Amino acid sequence: MPDARYAMEQPTLEQQDEQGRTLWRLEAQSLRAETKGNKAQGILLTVRGWLYRDGKPVLEFRAPYARADSAARTVEAWGGVVATSKTHDARLEAGRILWKSREDRIYAREGILLKWGAFELRERAIVVDTALEQAWGTQ
Repeated sequence: MPDARYAMEQPTLEQQDEQGRTLWRLEAQSLRAETKGNKAQGILLTVRGWLYRDGKPVLEFRAPYARADSAARTVEAWGGVVATSKTHDARLEAGRILWKSREDRIYAREGILLKWGAFELRERAIVVDTALEQAWGTQ
């Protein structure tokens, strides 16, 4: 396969699990992708995304950049991410997040601000569950 570059305007990408339930959904202003050999890589620009648990959206986020790895079942977003829980009053701001669906965890870093109602937590790095209901520090 020859090396090539692609662009797509206003793509919507999503992935389902083996039961047909949605794992994640990403809408973007554009997708920039390239192939090298037999590998393809793409970056979504100006992204709105939803992360799911048991087929229900539990987190909505916006970010300048994102990409997904369907084999690993991960979604990564960066450039200043703002995420809001769909299950309760919680919000996460971070420079970068990596969501691992198999772990039900978001690994966030760079200028973290986590808000639960009136409570605010500032960290350099933090791990939270997908719905922003629990948080763990990082070593």
